[in-house]
Amino acid sequence: MIDTCHRLLDNSRGIKNLIFLTAYVCLCCISSSSETATVTFVKAGKNDIKEVGVSDTNVVFNWDFNLDDPDALKTITFGFYKSDGTKFFFAIKDKGKDYSIRDKLSASDKNNFIVDINDTSTARLTLKEIFLNQNNRKFSCMVELLNGNSIISNVVLKVYVPPTIIHKSGTFKSLKEGEPLILECKASAEPKALIQWRSTSNKVLPYNNATGELEILSVSRNDSGNYTCTASNLAGNATITIQIQVQ
Repeated sequence: MIDTCHRLLDNSRGIKNLIFLTAYVCLCCISSSSETATVTFVKAGKNDIKEVGVSDTNVVFNWDFNLDDPDALKTITFGFYKSDGTKFFFAIKDKGKDYSIRDKLSASDKNNFIVDINDTSTARLTLKEIFLNQNNRKFSCMVELLNGNSIISNVVLKVYVPPTIIHKSGTFKSLKEGEPLILECKASAEPKALIQWRSTSNKVLPYNNATGELEILSVSRNDSGNYTCTASNLAGNATITIQIQVQ
């Protein structure tokens, strides 16, 4: 480019050549800038994790990026990975245009997604509601430049469901001394709930980790009292209390 500029200066004859030279230099600068343009995400890894509760609403995925030459932008794309591992791009925004949603996106997802993309710094995806079938879904944002450079960032959605105790041994049991006691406590939760049994004195009691059952082989009157099972995970906890009477 420098050699060309020198030739134009040597051969310049009047204002027309000077105007042409100025335009040529500007064009070369723009072209050179676009060819070397780069883009990087701000505080984003290749596989980040976003933890939410199943009852959460308006969950936002933010992809902030640094683009050193706004004129170099080509497209910004949102996508997610299907259950078979293939990637599905559902929202595409070309520079200077509104984004478009692909027709193949399901009606439920289309109604649930809010897309907000800024050409120069931010791409935002909002999920109006969270459903359990979205657990472990990997969402992605890709920024492509005219020079072929591109970056992609993935965020794995972890949907947590608080425990619900689904198997229990009622709320009252009456036994005779010497009889065996088995108390059952199972919970439905995501991720799996931690079970803990406590006695009336708040002492932590051993139990069967596989079944959640508390077992006393031969009860005595000293075993009378309240037994509380607590199921807990990152989303919350649930408890049941069973009264035991030994005669």
